[in-house]
Amino acid sequence: MHAGDSSVAASSARVEPDEVQLVGCALLVGTGKEFDTCAYEGGYHHETFQGLYRVDVYEAQTAKYVGSFHIDGKDSDDCSPIMWFSRSTPPKSTTRTALSPPDDRCRAMPAPFVGASL
Repeated sequence: MHAGDSSVAASSARVEPDEVQLVGCALLVGTGKEFDTCAYEGGYHHETFQGLYRVDVYEAQTAKYVGSFHIDGKDSDDCSPIMWFSRSTPPKSTTRTALSPPDDRCRAMPAPFVGASL
């Protein structure tokens, strides 16, 4: 090994938990509760539903798969007073959106992976 060649040392050294960054990739895998359809001027409608997600967790530097967990989107919704529709949205059409999980649930769910042996 040459001075400055860290590839061998990095691959054989144990990585400390406080030196690892984890990333989560969320995938919508289902739908939960349907909420009211919101009506807007011009005949537009918007529906929201509870998204059901699977989050795959990876170690950021190596892309090593660490594990997965499931998380549900928000379980309630109110109609927004303003809704933007693109010009390509035909009049009298309905758009749909899956609600994401609340921030506090997103922060709490990965806890079992923090400090785990990689």
